[in-house]
Amino acid sequence: MTTMFLVRHAHSVYTPDERERPLSDSGKKDAERVARVLEMEHVDHIYSSPYVRAIETVEPLAKERGIEIILEEDLRERLLAPGEVPNFAEAVRHVWEHPDENPFGGETNEEAGRRGKEVVERILALHSNESVVIGTHGNLLALMLQQYDDRYGHDFWKALDMPDVHKVSFESGRMTVEKLWVK
Repeated sequence: MTTMFLVRHAHSVYTPDERERPLSDSGKKDAERVARVLEMEHVDHIYSSPYVRAIETVEPLAKERGIEIILEEDLRERLLAPGEVPNFAEAVRHVWEHPDENPFGGETNEEAGRRGKEVVERILALHSNESVVIGTHGNLLALMLQQYDDRYGHDFWKALDMPDVHKVSFESGRMTVEKLWVK
């Protein structure tokens, strides 16, 4: 069995620079809580999106365990649009309802989901029977899970906390998911 802990990043300070957006003060406190939530879990490896907010969310755990964070470009958030959209919630709803189209100029749900699944499959192949923490983003986290189970959709994404931690176990081609984060 291979276990992945999918970690949605904590609250960040808004800046238009997606890659460099840091955690807010409350986000930094929650990143420490993420380490506490995973305190009793065995962790062999830690991967993260290259975006600062995702790295900073798993950093306390990595420092505590003495594990290097491996940056994985394909764990980045799905690009909804190259610029701002007038109504973010409506734009996100549209791409969830129409997974093969994105009129806003970014990735479709199908494209981002495939990218996310490819990362999961690479990590599963590299770390069979190990435990891996993955720092990522809400939309991509939901899209990755949806690649294995259609129940993970727009409503699941909307219900995610910031941060959030889901323990995902892969065994004999089956996936089980357990939410670990409790606000």
